Amino acid sequence: MLIREDGSTVMCRFYPGNRGNGIKKKVDGTEVDVSFTIALPLGAPQLLTGETVTGYDQNGEVIVWKIEVALFHRGQFHCVAYV
Repeated sequence: MLIREDGSTVMCRFYPGNRGNGIKKKVDGTEVDVSFTIALPLGAPQLLTGETVTGYDQNGEVIVWKIEVALFHRGQFHCVAYV
């Protein structure tokens, strides 16, 4: 589960190591090293670049704590965010 800055929650899956190279370009062109890929359902709200999120696994353990979203992409079948 992902908790946004405004307190709203979104169901998701976290993949450590980001399933690809660790460097992603942000909208402003800067490169950041990302630690997790987050898979979200297609109808998930858009996560803003720079928005701070916290993630928990199904047991309530913290996966990420107040980390910035580096990139969000809405695909044809699902959404992906990188933190």
